[in-house]
Amino acid sequence: MEKNNIFNLPANTDYLFNKEKVNSILEKFIDSLKEQVPAIEQVLAKDIINGDIKIKAKELSSFLKKDNSPLLINFSKTSIKDGLGSICAKYNGNPFITIKLIILAIRTHNQIYLLTNNYMNTNEFLVSILDKLLVETGYCKKILKVISLSDFEFFKYQKEFDALVLVGSKNEYLSLLPQIKIPLIFQNYGSLYICVDSNLNTKLKDILLDIDHFAFENDIELNYIDIENNIDILTQNLNYFGRDQVIAIFTTNTNTAYNFLNNLKCRKIFINSNPFKEDLLEFKEENFIFEKEIYFKN
Repeated sequence: MEKNNIFNLPANTDYLFNKEKVNSILEKFIDSLKEQVPAIEQVLAKDIINGDIKIKAKELSSFLKKDNSPLLINFSKTSIKDGLGSICAKYNGNPFITIKLIILAIRTHNQIYLLTNNYMNTNEFLVSILDKLLVETGYCKKILKVISLSDFEFFKYQKEFDALVLVGSKNEYLSLLPQIKIPLIFQNYGSLYICVDSNLNTKLKDILLDIDHFAFENDIELNYIDIENNIDILTQNLNYFGRDQVIAIFTTNTNTAYNFLNNLKCRKIFINSNPFKEDLLEFKEENFIFEKEIYFKN
């Protein structure tokens, strides 16, 4: 099989993972997103916005918080934690996911090819921000690249990658699975609880329609719950299902909103806003590294 020259990112062994530099680059990358709002607005304007989700540059640049999570690659004399190597991420091009993949790549010592046909200008620009920081810090030249391949081309060249990350629906996963010959990491959006009262205005109803549209296209489970008079019982029932939940509240009653906000035990809560604008996807970084134990003989 001939090699396609688009797969030209350096192997992850070409640079030594450096925790201090990685933390510094991530902080500068997040700060750069905030500084580049006008430029991001320009590239977003060039791209075709799919569906009813309108991405705004200010939201794109401010949704990230500095992540102090301890999971970073660790080298020692007896154990090496390292990235999988060259990964292909196949997804719908959502720039929020792109930013998360950029952070994932540098934190887990992987090279990631971003395979999508959407938001190409925006995603190229986001990757270029990181590229500039990599060069400035002398860490490495490039670890991500935006590519566009047909399914036929991907199947033909899939062995160029060490793993495939598929972000999409269960149906897409099942359709690809028989033809995939490399390790596959499947990511979907999971489920969402939506609590709604009966007195919503047109604006809030339109947001719910946006949510329905996005959930249908991405095979996301929506659980609608009518807000009853006894908020305490409803809160108690929701809390019963554990804290790893994402809950959206749609109400025109300020007291009801604050009641939920203060008493719900959940991972994320959205009040009268579309959760998919920020994207609910969370990558488990431990799936993108492996540990190699080393035994020495004296």
